[in-house]
Amino acid sequence: MKITAMQLQQGLDTNPKWVERAIVVLYERQTADEKATASTHIHNKRGFASCDARSGTYMARWVLKGNRLNGEWLIRARKMAKKYIRQLLEAAGEKHDREYPPRLTPVVIEMAAKLGIPLEKLDLAEVLPEDICGIPTRT
Repeated sequence: MKITAMQLQQGLDTNPKWVERAIVVLYERQTADEKATASTHIHNKRGFASCDARSGTYMARWVLKGNRLNGEWLIRARKMAKKYIRQLLEAAGEKHDREYPPRLTPVVIEMAAKLGIPLEKLDLAEVLPEDICGIPTRT
């Protein structure tokens, strides 16, 4: 089952975990160089726009370290994620086609290694909605 724009919008409005996942998904779509420099210099309509690259990268790295967004950071992340609904829907469709859980993509594994984050800390299955990551949530 693929997620609709309305479902995604509602999830972002009501669930902080969806917002966090959306920011990480956008970060994963950045090129390696863009991730390393927390900027956008390739205008490929993937990942963050240049105006969001620095703060989006900061928030995604924060979440990937196992932290949660709250307060003003959650408000900023929600507002940012809503600008990228089309990209997030596209990414959700791609994730349904992948053979491995999206949070353990080679890009995420590489970034975790660079940041010194153990892979077991990246197991976020219980906090990710099925439609975003393509795997059932745990109950």
